[in-house]
Amino acid sequence: MRRGMREKADHNKSEAQLCFAAIIACTLVAPLFVTLSDNFLLGKVLPSLLSVTAAGLTSWVQLRRPQKLWVIYRRAQRELEQLKADYDFKDGDFASDPAPEKLLARKVTAVGRWVHDQWEGLVPEPEAILPKKSDVQPEKLGYDGTA
Repeated sequence: MRRGMREKADHNKSEAQLCFAAIIACTLVAPLFVTLSDNFLLGKVLPSLLSVTAAGLTSWVQLRRPQKLWVIYRRAQRELEQLKADYDFKDGDFASDPAPEKLLARKVTAVGRWVHDQWEGLVPEPEAILPKKSDVQPEKLGYDGTA
């Protein structure tokens, strides 16, 4: 379970850093192409593609929140490492417990549950993403009543 948390933390760290680097690069380079190029492809198309890429990545980072997942999984990894050390050296709660294996299982399960609860809080509700039918203004409806 520790390895899984480490792998997830590393993945989300890489994803967050890569997305932020790409967003920064796209937003900084796009205006340069607009101002320095008279060529249609370099002066119009490429900056547009860079801007769309930056906007898409920004939406992805805001929706998925890899930086927050990185923190959650890394914290869980460290907690599991501490539990393993305490168990191996019969330290802390494990020192006097008559059934340290059961205690370890309960604590590991609690860490897994904590990760799930934290992760679940990051998942957007469908209502937050999709507009409600009551949000559609009557003047924006088509002639057949559809939005």
